[in-house]
Amino acid sequence: MVVCATILMLWLPATSYAHGWQVQSVPLLTQWEKRISPEHLFTHYPRPLMRRPVWQNLDGLWHYVILPRNQRSDPIHFAGRILVPFPVESALSGVEKPLLPDQCIWYRRTVHLAWSGTQRTLLHIEASTWKTSVYVNGHLACVHRGSYTPITCDISRFLHARGRQTLLIRVWNPGGEQFEPRGKQTPRPHRDYFSESSGIWGTVWLEPVPSDYITHIVIRPDPQHNRVLVRTETNHPGGNLLVSAKLFDGTAEVSKAAGLAGVFLQLPVRHPRLWSPRHPFLYGLKVSIRYNGKIIDSIKSYVGIRTISVGPGIGGKTQILLNGKPLFERGLLYQGYWPGGLYTPPGDRAMAYDISTAKRLGFNMFRVHEIVEPRRFYYLADRLGYLIWQDMPTAWPPPDRHLTQRQIDRVILAGHHWWGNIGPLPAAAKAEYLAELTSMIRHLRNNPCIVVWTAFNEGWGIHDVRRITAHIRRLDPTRLVDADSGWNLNHTFNSPSAIPGDILDTHHYPGPRALWPTATKAAVCGEFGGIFYAVAGHCWLRNPQRTDPMAKAIARYRRLWAEVRKLRREKGISAVVYTEMMDQQQEIAGLLTFDRRLKFPARIIRDITLGKGR
Repeated sequence: MVVCATILMLWLPATSYAHGWQVQSVPLLTQWEKRISPEHLFTHYPRPLMRRPVWQNLDGLWHYVILPRNQRSDPIHFAGRILVPFPVESALSGVEKPLLPDQCIWYRRTVHLAWSGTQRTLLHIEASTWKTSVYVNGHLACVHRGSYTPITCDISRFLHARGRQTLLIRVWNPGGEQFEPRGKQTPRPHRDYFSESSGIWGTVWLEPVPSDYITHIVIRPDPQHNRVLVRTETNHPGGNLLVSAKLFDGTAEVSKAAGLAGVFLQLPVRHPRLWSPRHPFLYGLKVSIRYNGKIIDSIKSYVGIRTISVGPGIGGKTQILLNGKPLFERGLLYQGYWPGGLYTPPGDRAMAYDISTAKRLGFNMFRVHEIVEPRRFYYLADRLGYLIWQDMPTAWPPPDRHLTQRQIDRVILAGHHWWGNIGPLPAAAKAEYLAELTSMIRHLRNNPCIVVWTAFNEGWGIHDVRRITAHIRRLDPTRLVDADSGWNLNHTFNSPSAIPGDILDTHHYPGPRALWPTATKAAVCGEFGGIFYAVAGHCWLRNPQRTDPMAKAIARYRRLWAEVRKLRREKGISAVVYTEMMDQQQEIAGLLTFDRRLKFPARIIRDITLGKGR
């Protein structure tokens, strides 16, 4: 891909504050990032699908120090302040330093609990890369491995009865040495790989709960049978806790049901109002657990009733169906980086802007590519009515692109993946991938916006395709599975009909291409486009390679979408994903700049995308 050529030297100045934290110098910041400070951080509840009324936000300034990984003793001296939840490499963290594989970052903060008399306190970390160890008042409370899913740690038995509590968090980012899922992170950004996001990069918060409490809920809308199924999981599975669930249309109660924890309750819905991008209606949901007739815990949630399937569509061709009807999905590749925060978005308004702007440009879907967004991102997509195809981030390093199709076919069918000169993917790496994949689906499967799970991208880290696809189906039978976006599995499995999953997904630049749909699989183009256009003053790197004038770039965009319409007519494809929503560091293929400025007139892009004014 074409990238900007020379590092920008005229960086934005650092902003200093009295408490020792300052934004580090970067080429660009979005309008929302410019407002970030220790006094102006996130205030929204981090877990919208399971809300309790009391919580304590620990985002803000923590003490930090970077030490050798082999130093096991607790640090005594700290280097300064870091602004949580921004990764240590980011400008908004106030540190902007790399975390090497032979180092760990330590975070320290003292807190006073905002409640008293509760039986349990949970510590939540929404995201942290990669191995996170939590110490409370000098005791190891929990260890978590993974980068993309929330951490929950019961710290109750380590708390003092009253007064100050000391939290110490140690994070190690192995930088790919453990073959861990890591998406497009790299210590040396180049081409279409971007900066590391090490350490804590999601909100840290505390929550009081009773001794028996709700840990998860599973929501399965079933409009074919005019019902919603809800299963409640608790910290004591197999107990005699009674669950009650109520469904609401606004403030009006629609239905209620009661039963034991761990089994699905049926909530009837007469004439359900279906969720779609045009009408993103959400029902309210309240779930409570009782013991001896008394409510001991309750949470509030919401439900979007919709179906996603493949079946006969326009012209009898197999297509993706939303609520039983064909809906052509015009998608954008969404890689989720921010100039100042890297993996960490600067709040709800910023994320909502990305979604609403994409809708304004004529799109109805993001392919969330090689990253998992904060839970509030999916909540906003649920509310605003925007479809999500969710990638599982790839393990590192990417495959050797010089291997032949036959070589890769051989290792895929053998249940391995060949890592260049390293050898087959180790069993431990497969286990890491499966564990984080399972956790990702478990945490996001109640969001109606998500309609497709993508297991692999372009053959990167691909292994055990049939087994992984079957595993995803067991975890979530309500969504479609894209076994591999962009890799030619047609060769591997001899015919398109033998490819696991529901979708035949082709990548092709610049113009779109697609296979023919089969009797059971829809055809899509999971990546195309990549028109490089730089806007002066809004490029991450200085002196971008010369690009076409705006008029010529728009003409190229128009020709690409004419090819999309031709594929729809001739092959009946179900979706396309244009590369991409916005520039990403040195990559300048976005419809928006990295700091979220539109490159082209919105009306023109919308008319072309929707096929108007041809």
